Amino acid sequence: MGRTTSRKHAFMLIYQSQFHEESEMSFLRESYLEQLEQDLSESEPKEYLSNSDKRFIQGEFEGTLENLEEIDQIISENLVKWTIDRISKVDLSILRLSIYEMKFVEDIPISVTINEAINLAHEFSGDESPSFVNGILAKVSNL
Repeated sequence: MGRTTSRKHAFMLIYQSQFHEESEMSFLRESYLEQLEQDLSESEPKEYLSNSDKRFIQGEFEGTLENLEEIDQIISENLVKWTIDRISKVDLSILRLSIYEMKFVEDIPISVTINEAINLAHEFSGDESPSFVNGILAKVSNL
């Protein structure tokens, strides 16, 4: 599994976290990774979840949640005539993950993060979302 697919799974976990209590995050992460591992082992052709994949997904998920207050502040500061509570949960999850990478992960180029975020928005959100996500991340990248 490559980084793009691993990032997609981190995004899905971050999205799901919005529907759970903080005390459930470890269980959510573990059950998600177990189910992913099972799904991959049953796929044709058979795939597997490497330790590196698990570490990446877990790192992205935990890092985003650990820095959520600062990340949400950055999002809020870069909205124009909009509030964070009006952003769809899908777009908010994409932005949270992407801003985490941009601000706290040194080995991922910002251009890669923005491109991956736009691709996630194309795949999982509405027609206006890719340009919305791109606009916010472009502002953040200039900070």
